[in-house]
Amino acid sequence: MRLKAKYFKPSISLIILTLLISSCIKEQPRCRGNCVDVVINGITFVETSGAPLANIPVEVNWFIRAYCIGCTSYRVASGKTDSAGKFNFNTTIASTFFKDYYLSVRVPTDTNYITAPNVGGVNFDEKRFSDFNINALQNLKFGFYPKTFLTIRLHRVLSDNFDYFSVSHHFTNAVDYEDFIIAGPRFAIDTTLRVPTSANIYTTIVWGKTITGGQSNEQTDSLICTDNGTNVFDINY
Repeated sequence: MRLKAKYFKPSISLIILTLLISSCIKEQPRCRGNCVDVVINGITFVETSGAPLANIPVEVNWFIRAYCIGCTSYRVASGKTDSAGKFNFNTTIASTFFKDYYLSVRVPTDTNYITAPNVGGVNFDEKRFSDFNINALQNLKFGFYPKTFLTIRLHRVLSDNFDYFSVSHHFTNAVDYEDFIIAGPRFAIDTTLRVPTSANIYTTIVWGKTITGGQSNEQTDSLICTDNGTNVFDINY
């Protein structure tokens, strides 16, 4: 089963919440017990080509497990990736922090790329660790897909009856984008969708109708979208 993901513009509330969280990050207190030396390392790269992404900010933080506004978080380490896209932090943590906090290794999202799936939401791609495992903190991989846009043009050419008509697309099996859904033919009109996808690899488009009794008729097709191409796909339904 693929995860369902929807892209949306961050609301004012989300932006304020992000600022509140950022303003409450303090430096990790000096370890005074259950101290462990750890190495946290990994790489950022382009998924479609394997090319490294240099000079990418990387943060390691403690975040409290419970939902909390204004609670203090702690900075463990921060830096940027080198010319090979790699980052490496040697630091000391108190393993007892895992009781109330999880350890986050995160990089900011970039409007030129897509991460999928994206654990950190709209602002960060993130690896989270809820238990102490020294080996799990090494060889972390942050893969980014080059972002482009696909135009899907829906043409209502039939007069059939249906309960639902939907369109989705994906460029990786990890995530689906639900692009369009209507309930019944009364809402069926010519429609143009502009959706994000990855450049330089196949994007699969899935569309279909569900009729009374649950019977469905689904179709799929695919194309390779380019960075600067028109990237148009037409569906007659």
